Amino acid sequence: MFMRTTVDLPDDLLTSVKVAAAERGISLKSLFISALHRELETGRTDISLKRVRMPLVPTRHPDDLIAVSNDDIEQALADTDADIAAQ
Repeated sequence: MFMRTTVDLPDDLLTSVKVAAAERGISLKSLFISALHRELETGRTDISLKRVRMPLVPTRHPDDLIAVSNDDIEQALADTDADIAAQ
């Protein structure tokens, strides 16, 4: 038994999903059902979350700590924004 529902998706995501379904030769419904089953099987609530090992920046001495302040992070973000704006 199926229940009908409405889901609002960003235009670009829906376009990508339609293309993926067409390339696989399946319906949108089948693709959504398959994707939702896979998502539920993983047990994760946010697909963007994944476990990482620290430190993220490799060092010659893995036991050494890398000191990064909020000011360092803010400056790095500002530098990145400036680089993007210059392009």
